[in-house]
Amino acid sequence: MTWQQMGEQLGRSEKMMRKLASGQSSGEQYRRSLSELYTSGQVRTLTPRARTKAGTLRPVRTKAGSESKSVVPADTRGKVAKGRKRYRYTTDTRNTSAGRFYSWSAPGNPKAPGHKKAEDHVKSTFTKIGRSQARSDKRVKVSVKMLDSHGKEHIFSVGSKSGFHASDALSDIRTDHGGSVEGWVRSNLDHVYSEAGPMQMVGGEIHEFDATRTKAERQAQDKAGTRRRWRR
Repeated sequence: MTWQQMGEQLGRSEKMMRKLASGQSSGEQYRRSLSELYTSGQVRTLTPRARTKAGTLRPVRTKAGSESKSVVPADTRGKVAKGRKRYRYTTDTRNTSAGRFYSWSAPGNPKAPGHKKAEDHVKSTFTKIGRSQARSDKRVKVSVKMLDSHGKEHIFSVGSKSGFHASDALSDIRTDHGGSVEGWVRSNLDHVYSEAGPMQMVGGEIHEFDATRTKAERQAQDKAGTRRRWRR
């Protein structure tokens, strides 16, 4: 955030925020508001303006060169940031020259009905793509949208740049992760983004495209046991 944006959150000027940061002004009265801003990116407990013993707003100094030395500030209580974005279960499919894209979004809470619907959608999409491999060899690339503890969205790629077979991914989900798509995603991301910390899956996209090798080549590799499945 800029100094101005932080000032808007607390209902104070950019200059005041700089004074607090440099220690020129005590920030004790703002401790709770600033702590909330630091940990979550939004102020929920707003710091009121200082008042006199009579209960009126205490005047504040004006800028140098102003006609008066002080002015009574507006009784602002700051600007409260909007609450966290609500994620609902939605799906979308689009065809392009680069292949077919299946996207979805869902609540981050694994216990939410929409989250389960999203997981079922991903597995059914992998199943459908896997069945289409009977006609031509296809691969998929997967990207996921994760939400960190501060409500910030992150986009991560799952797997290698060349992608992998949908049937392989579905097999890993079922055999290695008890049918959990998010468990499969987390397991793969932990190997690459181990420093990312705890996150919730709130969406993603599957890119289906034609493989460069032919189906016959893939079948021959399967028979010989030389096809390398993508695994972390």
